[in-house]
Amino acid sequence: MPIIEWLKTYAAKKGATPSQIALAWLLAKSDRIVPIPGTRSEAHLLENLGALNFQLTKTDDLHRIFFQLSIEIEKFYFLIYMGIQFHALLYYKPDKEVINIYKRIRQLEEINFDIKKEISKRGDLLIQQELEKLGYKEISNTELFEELFTKQDLSERLSHSAVKVEESFPQLKQNTKLIETLKKDLENFTIEIYQINQVSIDSNKIMIGEEGIAFNMDFELIKNKKTRERTSVIDFDKIYDKDILKITQTFSSLINIFKNND
Repeated sequence: MPIIEWLKTYAAKKGATPSQIALAWLLAKSDRIVPIPGTRSEAHLLENLGALNFQLTKTDDLHRIFFQLSIEIEKFYFLIYMGIQFHALLYYKPDKEVINIYKRIRQLEEINFDIKKEISKRGDLLIQQELEKLGYKEISNTELFEELFTKQDLSERLSHSAVKVEESFPQLKQNTKLIETLKKDLENFTIEIYQINQVSIDSNKIMIGEEGIAFNMDFELIKNKKTRERTSVIDFDKIYDKDILKITQTFSSLINIFKNND
């Protein structure tokens, strides 16, 4: 399915495997959810445990459009923040070409899988022959590991032999390049869907990645215009009428500006 290709791309950006992202997504859903992945392989077990290193939060794919303005009116300072916070979700267009491209990718991946199996089989045989030539016919895996760890020339020789085997299958490289091209073609069929809740959110909800509409205004008294010292402690009964009128006129002008730029 095309969603699998998107998951693979997303996982690659995060430096993870698709299964790790799937497990991390479940862990992020709720503290009450406990994923129980089944495996008989130690390698897969270690891979699954790696999901703990990835945290998916509400800020993933989060977008924000905001406007921030500071105004000084007489001896008062205003800081205004208006913003919309939303998520952009990627989907594939309902196009037959998406299915065709995906099928071609799957075919190429299956061919590559068979090629890699053959490379592994031939590589093991070639390395075994090389080891026998060097007098390592009856050596255990533990002893071989120690030899490879301490003798760099041996490690390089065996690595060179393994590379030669892979180079004898040029189709693998060609298929891999074609798969990457097809994946880029799939990107042309993606669309962004914007998701937003029409609710008011405060600064705390902005920080944790909640969706919604935010409007905040800080109102402070400028105690000293030279030092720019300000305070939020204001006695509103002592604000002069002329200052109130100036504030009202300034904000009315701002409202008209916004209206005229719709």
